[in-house]
Amino acid sequence: MLHTQVVGLLGLLTFLSNPAFGQDKSEVDPYTKNEPAAMKAAGILRFGNFPWGDEHGTSSVEETLGDTDLLWIETSHFRIASTLGEYSIPNNQRQKKKIRTELEELAKKIPNLNPRRIRTLDAWLRLHLWAMRLEKTYNEVSAILQIEDSNFPPEKGVLVSGKYMGEGPFLGMPEKFTLFIAEKESTLGRYSSRYCPPFSGGPKRHLFQKFGSMMFGTAEEFANGLLKDDTQMHCHVVASIVHNLVDCYRFYWYSLPVWIPEGLAHHFVRQIEPRFNQFTSVKEYSPNDGDNWEWEERIRARVGHNFFPTFSKLMQWTGHSDRKVADHMMMWSRVDYLVQEKPDSFASFLDSMTGLVPGKGQLPTTEEILALQEKAFLEAFGTSPESFDKQWTTWVKKKYKAK
Repeated sequence: MLHTQVVGLLGLLTFLSNPAFGQDKSEVDPYTKNEPAAMKAAGILRFGNFPWGDEHGTSSVEETLGDTDLLWIETSHFRIASTLGEYSIPNNQRQKKKIRTELEELAKKIPNLNPRRIRTLDAWLRLHLWAMRLEKTYNEVSAILQIEDSNFPPEKGVLVSGKYMGEGPFLGMPEKFTLFIAEKESTLGRYSSRYCPPFSGGPKRHLFQKFGSMMFGTAEEFANGLLKDDTQMHCHVVASIVHNLVDCYRFYWYSLPVWIPEGLAHHFVRQIEPRFNQFTSVKEYSPNDGDNWEWEERIRARVGHNFFPTFSKLMQWTGHSDRKVADHMMMWSRVDYLVQEKPDSFASFLDSMTGLVPGKGQLPTTEEILALQEKAFLEAFGTSPESFDKQWTTWVKKKYKAK
């Protein structure tokens, strides 16, 4: 069954207003010196003392975590908590080039930053990089959705040009998206056990229902320490952030069919580094699947042998537990095709897919969501899933190289 999250009824949504979150004192950022003009140029609103989730803010989290070194940052669309330490830029040319490019981009916002002299990313610089990365992801998701901030209401219960666009200004959510990124798994565990139980020992996507925001929490220690690699962590975080952004479009009333957020997550990750694919869940995973990142060639071979799940079947997938790596490749490729070849129709389709606003206190069922998908697809693309498959396979044969 497609998971539906009971958020509450339209008339009973109780988002917090003017909560007492305490008066914690922000540390001084060595790059902006906490000076208003420098912070504005860097796209930073605050370095702490802000609300975070259901009935807790930065000071409450600091109390709970005790002597943990926590840094906070707030941007236009995100609030971020980090306990990450220093990171030495490796000699690996691929990663070094990526980080240098990002530092050059960041230096345009922080004039006293000299990318050529940086060999180690300190905790504050890593925080600034995460802020920049998340805002970039937000803007790119918005571009795919073909929306701007002005398309969303300032508060719940307000229509925009007569159209329901959610319950607040952040893609339809009342509050900003959050990222809790820790060095140690135990730090995330202590936070999650206190504020969003249960903690199952892994990365965590969590909806704060009362507050009206979506969080992703993770730690470098996950994946046997592989996430201590900055590029792998970048891919790992962006995959779940894309899930959160897409699922929350026009407010998180229900989860979308799995191919939409998962396919888009792969789309973003492979733009960062195709060697580090991320999976919400994978069945029958093997080392060869993980190492073989050349998905275009593999998909091209399957299309050539007419060995792939039809789009009609793919559209009916409603969970992650039974998905194999080959399934993920197919979700990604369908989205890859739509983003490149049919961006306007894809945006229209995604808009229609978020249109089931609960009426009379009833959340939509799985059957209703899948029925909406069939209707929205026909209206947006003017074709059946079967005809779509023919268009997609023709495109794959032209676009993807064969082995």
